[in-house]
Amino acid sequence: MDSLTMIVVQVSDPGLRKALRRAAHPEEDVVVDARLALDAIDVGFPRLIVKGEDVRLPATPSRVPLLELDGATLRRWEVERRSRELPPTRLDFATERLGTLIQCSALEAWSGLDELFELRVA
Repeated sequence: MDSLTMIVVQVSDPGLRKALRRAAHPEEDVVVDARLALDAIDVGFPRLIVKGEDVRLPATPSRVPLLELDGATLRRWEVERRSRELPPTRLDFATERLGTLIQCSALEAWSGLDELFELRVA
């Protein structure tokens, strides 16, 4: 399996899981099942791990970005969503926010590959 085709999601909120599925690239797997998530982390092929504050995960590989969604972040998002003149639905707002974070994590992963390539060439 390609190393950049999976996001492991361990959050209890079904709305956030749905938003993450919507925000991910259409060809990207979004793993929400706890057993499969642990296997994916052990094997080491997710490109991003998204974790809720109520979830305990084993040690994750340092090369895999970890996005922690805590209560404070979600409350800030709700305040921001409601402050808009015409607030989007919670699902649409979360999808927008998570899409931006997923893109940022992809850029970080690619920059890490660039650094690795430079080290090998040097």
